[in-house]
Amino acid sequence: MKLLQAKIETRSLGLPVLKGEIGGREVDVMRDTGCEGVVVRKQLVDVSQLTGECCLLLRIDNTALLAEKAVISLRTPFLSGEVKALCIPDAICDVIVGNVEGARSPEDPDMSVMVGAAKTRAQAKR
Repeated sequence: MKLLQAKIETRSLGLPVLKGEIGGREVDVMRDTGCEGVVVRKQLVDVSQLTGECCLLLRIDNTALLAEKAVISLRTPFLSGEVKALCIPDAICDVIVGNVEGARSPEDPDMSVMVGAAKTRAQAKR
């Protein structure tokens, strides 16, 4: 049996994905209530942000991955501030916010920090 792999667009799956920012770069951020940490695509992390620590990451398919830890600065509708994150090369999204302290519910994102979103004049006045 041949296994087919396809890059799936997270937005087409109806997952909670919004725009955010890491290191001044606009990124896609997914809120994952089945995750217990923050995961970031390794290419978005500067070497100076790495802590020198590693962690074994257990994936849903029961495979394990050794991931480096980094301290990153996020600005997203789900979580903002300086956080410890696990860096992996291939993630379904640029940043994945799990159930960590300060994370907002997928149903209650803070849209005031939405990156790349246009504001109407009425919104700007408020």
